[in-house]
Amino acid sequence: MDVFLKDNDLKILRYILYNNNSTIKKISEFVNLSDVYVRESIKKINKYLKLNFDFEIVKIGKELHFPIEKKELFSQQFPKNISGGFSSKKIRVDYIILTLIFQNKIKLTEIAEFFNVTRLTISNDLKEVKSILKSFNLNLESKKWEGISLSTESDRFSFFSIEYLTKILFEQGLTLNITTQYSITNSHFSKYLNSFINLETQKSILNFLQNLVKDLNLNLDIFNFQSFYAAIIFSYIHKEFNLSKVFFIKRKYLKESSDKHIDYFKHIPGYDSIKHINLELLSILIVGNTIDALDTPKFFPHSIFEFIIKLEGFFKFNFLYNDKLVIKNMLKTYLFKKKYELTRFTVPIKNIPSDNLIFISKMNSLINKDKEYIYYDDIVELSFFLKSLKKKYFCEKGKNKSILLVDSEYNLWLSENLKDFISLNYCIGQIDLLSIFNNINWNSLEKKYDAIFFINLKKPIDVISFNNCFEISYFGNNQFFLEEYINFGG
Repeated sequence: MDVFLKDNDLKILRYILYNNNSTIKKISEFVNLSDVYVRESIKKINKYLKLNFDFEIVKIGKELHFPIEKKELFSQQFPKNISGGFSSKKIRVDYIILTLIFQNKIKLTEIAEFFNVTRLTISNDLKEVKSILKSFNLNLESKKWEGISLSTESDRFSFFSIEYLTKILFEQGLTLNITTQYSITNSHFSKYLNSFINLETQKSILNFLQNLVKDLNLNLDIFNFQSFYAAIIFSYIHKEFNLSKVFFIKRKYLKESSDKHIDYFKHIPGYDSIKHINLELLSILIVGNTIDALDTPKFFPHSIFEFIIKLEGFFKFNFLYNDKLVIKNMLKTYLFKKKYELTRFTVPIKNIPSDNLIFISKMNSLINKDKEYIYYDDIVELSFFLKSLKKKYFCEKGKNKSILLVDSEYNLWLSENLKDFISLNYCIGQIDLLSIFNNINWNSLEKKYDAIFFINLKKPIDVISFNNCFEISYFGNNQFFLEEYINFGG
């Protein structure tokens, strides 16, 4: 007997697939349904998985997991495995919103006929559309015989449109091959977009953006690039749209910075083919990807600033401006993915070394402490970036330092091992080794080195009062973290 999964079942399936610590309570909060409903849905999901893929979701304590050996393969095939049930309502909602963005008006009967469903089905879809619009303080207006319309006059309309277009482009996995890029999750999108923007114009836009990003040397991810593309698509369709004067009054210096970029665009190869398009919205997004945006909270959700403060407190140093911008853009992308339930890959956890998993766990607790703000896979990616950043900062601090390693072994094997580890990870300028068995003049050494480390030893009485002497435990297994001492007690 076939088992068919409904939209809520699929939401629950996706949540368990892409979250490592799923519980009934977390799932019910996520889908806004009762615990009883979630349990019944999981039973149905397990029947579906057993019937079609010969495995089930396993429960470990209170947590629900995909079997490790099945998770990676299934997540890669996920859109194909359930394309029939997954795409139906989602495509209808996307189509309704795109129609409102592009044409400002819909008629329920026409959409129902297009998808071969009832008006009641479209009316139910409209509830989700209204919920999405509400987050931007946008409302639908209904007039008899005229259909349902969305006001296009407010600034909010433009930024909502860009965000939602970005979401759709992100799902498609935007490539530079215009003719195939939209077939991944929504085959209707290509035909629909082409009816408003011909292929040659789309290619011209992408060519200009590639040249622009290269010329500006912007540190972008795929989300930022797609948002630039979405901004130009919006401006192409809404040729008469301009942001209000109030918008710029509220954002000091933004107009000046935006105008500078618009002038700069004129020198980018490919500009002539799109110069008839108003690039004001693109210029604002460009400003949002420069360090000028760091002092403008409007460019980032408030939670990102809170995350940055937490991370700087954890590492006990302040990020440089360019690094802070990269982190903020990464977090902005992660929050966007979580908001629209977008996923791109699943990290094979079993291949990550244990010391990295410990660090990842700390980052996950730091950011997702109150609730799951971002996906675990994105926590992993962010953690590896932060580790590389931490190493860079410590290398900057360490290259002018000189340290002495005092070994408890006569043959210095421990300190040799530790020296290799420190050199690799912290770039200390000078590292000398000494056995505790030598006759040592501690007073002269204390002035010579920035720090003296006693490996698996108690500090001699002679150096108790020295501020630059430390006792450390090390057993040749690289579990010693020098960052605790990199400031040498400072």
